[in-house]
Amino acid sequence: MNQAITTAPNLNGGSPDKDSGLRPLVISGAQWKRPLIFMLTLSLCGLKFYPAFLFLLIILVNSFRTDRYEFMVMLMLSFGSYGITTDATFFVKGVDLILVVGVVLFLTMYKTPLVRRLSWLWLGYVVALIFIASHSAESMRIQLLSIRFYAAICCFIIPVALFAGRPFSMPKLFEALMPFALLMCGFYAIDALILKGNILVPRTFAWGADSSFFHPVLDPLSTKIFRKYPPGMLFVAFAAYPVLRYYRLSAWQWTVIVAGILSTQTFIVITGFTLLFCFTKGLGKYVISSIGLFVVLIGIAYAVDSMLPIKANEDGTYTSTLRIKSSVMQFSALSTSAEVEEIARFGSGRMAQLIPNLELINSEHRELYGLGFIHPDYSNIARYKIVNVFFSDIANNEIMAGVVEINPAQVYVYAGIAGLIVVYGFYGLICRMIRKCRYKKFFYYALFLMLFFSLGNYAYINGSGTLITLGFSLGAVCLANRPPEADYINSSSNVLQH
Repeated sequence: MNQAITTAPNLNGGSPDKDSGLRPLVISGAQWKRPLIFMLTLSLCGLKFYPAFLFLLIILVNSFRTDRYEFMVMLMLSFGSYGITTDATFFVKGVDLILVVGVVLFLTMYKTPLVRRLSWLWLGYVVALIFIASHSAESMRIQLLSIRFYAAICCFIIPVALFAGRPFSMPKLFEALMPFALLMCGFYAIDALILKGNILVPRTFAWGADSSFFHPVLDPLSTKIFRKYPPGMLFVAFAAYPVLRYYRLSAWQWTVIVAGILSTQTFIVITGFTLLFCFTKGLGKYVISSIGLFVVLIGIAYAVDSMLPIKANEDGTYTSTLRIKSSVMQFSALSTSAEVEEIARFGSGRMAQLIPNLELINSEHRELYGLGFIHPDYSNIARYKIVNVFFSDIANNEIMAGVVEINPAQVYVYAGIAGLIVVYGFYGLICRMIRKCRYKKFFYYALFLMLFFSLGNYAYINGSGTLITLGFSLGAVCLANRPPEADYINSSSNVLQH
């Protein structure tokens, strides 16, 4: 990079998980140039402006040659399906690309002891998932289409390969990351508050609309705040550790981040970031006061939301403007209701998806291994097609089992109790393996947010954005804890060298 964002002390001898004085985040004008050009080019790719694809490739190649830290962040954004692009943007699913590259590197490159242990853990994880799938009535060929998404967590080895034969500095990664994280939040805020559409982050969900370069979705004269669905916040989660534990942000920087998060108008995403902030800043005796502060802030937000007009949704339901009051009222209705129909309406209709799936599992006694990794498009087992009586749209009330917008529940439907143990036990074992590593909380913070967001299906434990965020944060921890001699050992075997 041309200039360091801030001067950071050498942390090699200390514990960076304990704040030794936060560093001010100062980004010079020149340091915005390449991140801004890259992000705008990526937006054009998301808008299906095909000449931008060539320009994007040129930027990536140049970054690979000149700054591996910046290239690592650009690679995440290009293939992470963070709302600027999707899995379909580049004609090959990002998850397939990172899976193939990860497997090749697993077989060919030099691995430090930590990377080796994590690699064998990953292999055991995949074998366990295949074993669970073998108990399903669905063919293994179909199930492997879904299992490959879970297996793509092997992308943690990609950052390790990028810096094979090269020294690595976590502070330099933070320096490269922060302009991109601030730009993502800024793009969210501009789309939601000014352009009122999908332009800078064009591939977020919008009812009945697909934004493109020649048919953009925007309405800048509208008085309504455009809701930006939150896939981009999975990338922002990658920056949670440096934002909360490494840098001291200015007022305008906090404003951009908060505006970007609020632009999602998604209760569980806003709550996840708020909880992490409270528990990070409220250590020890301040934990209780942090919880109290959170309750007070939610109360204030609820009061403000109560004074704002009610919005009509495309699906015929109604929500409050900020979606805070309506979310709280759902919990209140659930606690007082004994009717299945009332429970089905909880969570924006997510329980309506879950109840028939649970009934199907119970009727087939599949609690231990689930129904199998059913593919929503390619599975043809007739008895796994559910006619959902809770859906008001009768013409579209037939769905394939496993379509549940609560990710842990979806894992249970696919793989049963055994699947829950394997999937979440795998990530628990990763946390245990790195518990003595420097910068371990870089991964912990990202994992907490991914798991919290998955409760509303805004992050998938088998989704591209989730896996790349978790994989690259884990890879960075591995790099930061390499033995000194591993910085240059066996560099000739690095398949990513010039």
